[in-house]
Amino acid sequence: LLGSYYTWVRKTEYNEIKKKMEEDTANSMSKKKKDKEVSLPPILSFDAIFIPDDAKTAAQIAPYLPYYDARDVVLLGPNTWNSPQLVSRGGENVEGALFVDGFSGNPKFEEGKTFIRNFKNVFNSVPGVLEAQAYDGANILINTIKKGSETRDSLKNSISGSGTFIGATGKISFSNDGETEKELFVLGVERGKIVLKE
Repeated sequence: LLGSYYTWVRKTEYNEIKKKMEEDTANSMSKKKKDKEVSLPPILSFDAIFIPDDAKTAAQIAPYLPYYDARDVVLLGPNTWNSPQLVSRGGENVEGALFVDGFSGNPKFEEGKTFIRNFKNVFNSVPGVLEAQAYDGANILINTIKKGSETRDSLKNSISGSGTFIGATGKISFSNDGETEKELFVLGVERGKIVLKE
């Protein structure tokens, strides 16, 4: 990825670095001469890396970039990064990372805040995206049934034309063909915490 593994591809550059290292060693006053490994500088032909894996794996990969002198690379990931493990394991190496999720643990809207508060009070744990989606799904069904839907077809038709529902996961609406339309939350790591990006 950084162009430093297959040295034969950068043979001219490799030989120049090796020659310079040999000259420096010959000119040094040190009596002990060690053969140092030639290390090619990274080729950063990208601004970001997408790691489609969980938080644990991303936190294991992240430290390799500064180790190989690849700095200022933004890490991008899926909703499986929305875990305290990303920050606890990745530390400063995941600062600035960005990912999306259908749920935010720190929402700006009241419905999300209320859901999280009530969930913590009842279950003594922090909810995730699955709990929030189940809550919203159940509430959409309950509200639609209360409006008089008694059959599967009338329930389906009522949900499709129900407009926008605001729940634990934000605004949810349904197109006429039944597809769910919802915005994703852009989250990131700032100062060692997962935060909602504006």
